[in-house]
Amino acid sequence: MPRSHAALAALVAALVGLWIQTAVAAPGDLVWSFEADNWVRTAPALTSEGDIVFGSDDGFLYAVRPDGTERWRFQTPGMIWRGPTIAEDGTIYVATGGGTLLAVSAQGRELWRVDIGEMDYASSKPAIGADGTIYVGSEDANLYAVRPDGQIQWIYAIGTAVLCSPSVGPDGTIYVGSEDGLFHGVNPDGTQRFRYTVRWDMDVRSAAAIAADGTLYFGASDGYLYALEAGGALRWELQLASNVLFSSPAIGADGTVYVGSYDRKLHAVSPDGVLVWEVDLDGLVSCSPTVGADGVVYVGSEAGTLYAVSSGGDILWMHPLQREIYYGSPLIAADGTLYVGAFDEQLHAIETSSPGLAEAPWPTLGGDARRTSRSEGGSGPTSQDVPPATTPSVALTMWPLPYAEGYPVGIDIDERGYVYVADAGGMEILRLDPEADRYRSWGVGVGPEDVLAVGDLVFCTVGRDEQLVCFHPGSQAVSSVLLPGSGLGIAEIHRGPDAASGRLVFWVAERMAQGVLRYTFDPADAPGVVGSPSEAPMKRQESTSALSFLSASYESFPYDVTLMPRPEPITPFLTRGAITEWRLALDDYLVEDIAVSADGAVWISAGVPFLFRLDPAAGTLQMMETIRNAAIFQGLAPAADGSIWFGNLIEGGIGHFDPALGVSETWRVPGTGEIYDLVFDAEGSIWYTDRVGDAIGRFDVRSGEAIVFALPAGSEPLHLVIDANGCVWFTAGSGNYIGRLDTSNP
Repeated sequence: MPRSHAALAALVAALVGLWIQTAVAAPGDLVWSFEADNWVRTAPALTSEGDIVFGSDDGFLYAVRPDGTERWRFQTPGMIWRGPTIAEDGTIYVATGGGTLLAVSAQGRELWRVDIGEMDYASSKPAIGADGTIYVGSEDANLYAVRPDGQIQWIYAIGTAVLCSPSVGPDGTIYVGSEDGLFHGVNPDGTQRFRYTVRWDMDVRSAAAIAADGTLYFGASDGYLYALEAGGALRWELQLASNVLFSSPAIGADGTVYVGSYDRKLHAVSPDGVLVWEVDLDGLVSCSPTVGADGVVYVGSEAGTLYAVSSGGDILWMHPLQREIYYGSPLIAADGTLYVGAFDEQLHAIETSSPGLAEAPWPTLGGDARRTSRSEGGSGPTSQDVPPATTPSVALTMWPLPYAEGYPVGIDIDERGYVYVADAGGMEILRLDPEADRYRSWGVGVGPEDVLAVGDLVFCTVGRDEQLVCFHPGSQAVSSVLLPGSGLGIAEIHRGPDAASGRLVFWVAERMAQGVLRYTFDPADAPGVVGSPSEAPMKRQESTSALSFLSASYESFPYDVTLMPRPEPITPFLTRGAITEWRLALDDYLVEDIAVSADGAVWISAGVPFLFRLDPAAGTLQMMETIRNAAIFQGLAPAADGSIWFGNLIEGGIGHFDPALGVSETWRVPGTGEIYDLVFDAEGSIWYTDRVGDAIGRFDVRSGEAIVFALPAGSEPLHLVIDANGCVWFTAGSGNYIGRLDTSNP
């Protein structure tokens, strides 16, 4: 027989064999397996041509034909844990370990790549909006919006790692969970719509499924399934497990919600939050269910078994794959073939009775066979849900320090409008004349930390030299006071009520010494040393800061605290001349910040769980101790009623404590979490710096409304002060500049 005829005969035999195998296959039978070079944990996606696209821990993106043969493979920069997602034009988007979002053509060629932050894994599958925008979360605590041409459109600061895949609502709202127990609604322009806090601040890795009426279903590691309205209001919550719900829900044609749990069960829940049934499986369930056109629900366990469960909760069949089916989701093609990956390093094709996916709003992870994670229908938000359309704009002006090694920290403004800044990166106090764009500086010692302008005098703390320095900018007279002891770690300086006429009282935080120091100053006692009167130009940079986040309201929640039943006596650790020192005996904790109330009481934040109130006149100390260890209080702002407002570096919130009532509560505000400094404005609102999020926010203590203004990346805003015109001045440590926000800008 000629070679060509033999080859043809072999091909015909192979096709006949494949036809016979398919013809006799029963639901649950293996059709074929395709081998990768490492674990397959991704949910496969289907192209318009019927090819199956999936990724592997080996770093390859694969395209496999419906007969199980390879069409192409593309090597990516890192492991592929989630995705891929396929656009309408066939472009494939996938996020990889190392922090790369890739666009790959339907033929397996790279179109572009963009950096989405440093991360070991890529735990967020991309979603595609109606206009083609790609949304993906990152372990760098941000949500990225990327245009189809690969240009980053905006970056929304989530605050903690995003280990969840976004979902896009019919109105374009992006929904995504985060590691700190928050579920976020983000407007298409990158502003915040809402944030919802799950029970006990548990991890949210479950991607939201969106129902036809816009209801959002997702699980959390507290074992609860949540149903939210499109605007973020809780519709209901249902505890399904004693621990983790990492499985993402699927929705059947009748609205039933299906989700797996770490209690080794598959659950069916009615749209109104009633458990319909649950079925025991042989292992943990992180896999997301898929609902077939005949109502059969398919889900895998981490014991390595694929299950087919009827809509009534009966197990129809099981197919053992021997290794874990982890986090992915089965895919069903129109011919009834189901595709699923496992830790046996293979993609498997299995026969089913279901002719494709259910005609439902969200029958599988990502909502459709291309895994776009976009809801095509349903109702959008009501007018009551939408945040205000108009928001105040701000003019941002920046004055970069005239030397590259600068690190501006403390800031204050005198009566003439001169701005004083402590440069911790050098040895100077710098004074900016913003009208003339000129500056003058004074050498004060190594490591100045904070600065305070009082009348014609300027005071500052010099950390490494353990000194208080006082100088007169007009006459150039400079004097210093050496504080008692070494290694005090002096930082913040605040003015207190005057002890006597003609004297000034200052309070200094001793971070390392775990205490506070009071210094009574008489200007007549200061010896004079002449400093340098040099003055030089400082170039300003003008820009307009767009609103980064907006929320119409924020709900507060109680803060679990234990309060001393009454103030306890405390005696000074040291009294010497004009200096009195108190120490708190805090074991390994440090004093983080201090503030002085109008009545002379001193508030002290110390370490993770403590907030103190020192009454120097009565000689007493009262303590608030939180039982929530996720707290470092920074940025204290005493209120006129005797209560105290504080920032929380860990939880990204602003807290309030009333010592008279023993009541404490906190508000989570937009941004990434490191609330560093607080200051009241003339209207009673609180301005704060978000050190990590490169943002400055305004929080209305009456309504709970917060508005956040974005700063240039890498700014690291630290301390704040507000001038007589209501402009907000701040120091940008890593940005090495002095900034001003003018909110009166039209």
